[in-house]
Amino acid sequence: MTQNNQANKKAYLKHRLAGLPTPKNITHDMMRVNHAGELGAVYIYRGQIKALEYKSDTQSLNMIQHMSEQEVVHLNHFNKILPEQRIRPSVFSPFWILGGFCMGAGTASISKDNAMLCTKSVETVIGDHYQQQIDYFNMGKIYDTETLELFKNQELDHLNHAVHDGANQAKFYNLSDTVIQSTCKIVINIAEKL
Repeated sequence: MTQNNQANKKAYLKHRLAGLPTPKNITHDMMRVNHAGELGAVYIYRGQIKALEYKSDTQSLNMIQHMSEQEVVHLNHFNKILPEQRIRPSVFSPFWILGGFCMGAGTASISKDNAMLCTKSVETVIGDHYQQQIDYFNMGKIYDTETLELFKNQELDHLNHAVHDGANQAKFYNLSDTVIQSTCKIVINIAEKL
């Protein structure tokens, strides 16, 4: 056994004996959260699309569909990663689907600006979350962060579009922004473990 393998084994045992998560467990938790987040995002956009179709808002609909297509690519990536790395998805996935759809449809039903606020609020949390993961993975060089960087940049692009297209003019801006961001953070904490 090489010195590096012995050191890794000792570090692993130290973490396990102390009850601390291993880098592998942390990576699995992060990928499960990413999957849950992208699943929720796909359904937020699906809810927004349904509401905007009902309202015949084709201008907003085109932009939302473009962002939705990118979220589907992100979700497909994590749909592939989870079984490859033997990571279980969140047991609450059905709730992320239902909650995402309702959040999207509800905000888009109020107004285009509220739909944009929903996007802005979600992408603010997700952009920060991806950056934290990138920083963690770059410290230990334990995961290729190129895909996460791409996804983070696309999420921040969604945020910028949302701000440009009226997020800051949404009804009940402060309350809605706080509730949506807090909800996202709670979902992240739940999905890490369950």
